Amino acid sequence: MRNLLILFTLFVGISSFLLLWDASPALFLPSGSVASQPLPDADSYMKATESVQYSATGEREYRLTTEESRFFEDEGYWQADMPHLVAYDSNNKNHPWELKAIDGEVLGQGNEIRLRNNVVGWQFTEVDRKHELRTEELVFYPKEQTVETDQPLTLNSPRGVTTATGMRANFSTEVFTLLSKVRGKYSAP
Repeated sequence: MRNLLILFTLFVGISSFLLLWDASPALFLPSGSVASQPLPDADSYMKATESVQYSATGEREYRLTTEESRFFEDEGYWQADMPHLVAYDSNNKNHPWELKAIDGEVLGQGNEIRLRNNVVGWQFTEVDRKHELRTEELVFYPKEQTVETDQPLTLNSPRGVTTATGMRANFSTEVFTLLSKVRGKYSAP
């Protein structure tokens, strides 16, 4: 009789285990709870990243910090949330350009950085005057120290405001070429 009781208990335990093993995970969630969003198929995820790119001569080209980033090895790019880029130039070491956006991508092993959504760039000059640019999308090429966009943009300087659609700029030579629909308002010195 005792052996039958042990055998029956063992049978009930194994049956219960198998039933629970095969059950849907939703069965164990509290009612009303929502399953989390699936993550993108990135190869790695990082939080609070900082990376510095150097030239072949050992000079800093840029420093990029992000709140969160994801690396996609097969596609060869990084996705960045809240990127903040400081573009260093050997001709203008004390006054780098800084660029911020809501999101961005780093392509070509750091040779092209695309910034999107509320892109803001600024530089302080020798007398602490701020030059600022705003657009929705901007591409930075570190080796050439150039940026470009085909989107509408606004350039603010201590002496005026300029709006345009499309721009190519060289941070080293400080030449900004506005491509179309250029409008400006300037104050006399």
